[in-house]
Amino acid sequence: MQKIFFIFVLFIFTELSVFSSDIPNAPYKNIKNNTIIYYNNNTKHWSIGKSKLDNYYTKTKGFGEYSDYLDKNDSFAFTTDCEYEFIQDGMLIGFSNKFLKFYNFQLTDGIIEKQELSYNEVKKLFPNYTIIKLSDFSPNTNSIKIKKGFGNLNIILFNDIGRDFNGYELSTGNSKIETCKILGMFSVLRPGMIQFAKPHENSPLNPWFIILIR
Repeated sequence: MQKIFFIFVLFIFTELSVFSSDIPNAPYKNIKNNTIIYYNNNTKHWSIGKSKLDNYYTKTKGFGEYSDYLDKNDSFAFTTDCEYEFIQDGMLIGFSNKFLKFYNFQLTDGIIEKQELSYNEVKKLFPNYTIIKLSDFSPNTNSIKIKKGFGNLNIILFNDIGRDFNGYELSTGNSKIETCKILGMFSVLRPGMIQFAKPHENSPLNPWFIILIR
């Protein structure tokens, strides 16, 4: 606890700016509500746009910020439990803010199958991002040091510690920060400190995670 407090005091005067708009610098556009997506049973590929395929689904807003998909009869087909989705190389990919994870969705006999993406798979999807594993944070201070280098630093926090992050937020002590639909994805413009935590809480069950950008 004293070490964490020391980190805050040390970096309270350090300038930091984290910019994250709706989806900051993400190379893939979020699938919008009322968009029709198609699934080819032969190729196992998803697509957007005009198609002769009879196997299609319409995205709608589900519970909270989650996405639901309706079949051609406007009946509920499946939910992703994700807030952000895109199609890349025929894959339907979703991201969950609660679990801080990316998932791949496929259909088998009309039943949706959800598979968690590995660290290497996420890194391949986002080659211009620094992927930080939460298991790499110091067990003593729950902090990690990253060198920024030249230009903006794009970061994705990768959850590999087997817990959820419901209620967690990104914040800074002395700079402007804009929230993002993709929790844990952001761009750093100037070095400093970033806090990933539940507001006003630091406990063994819900610890702070401190990112020190130099």
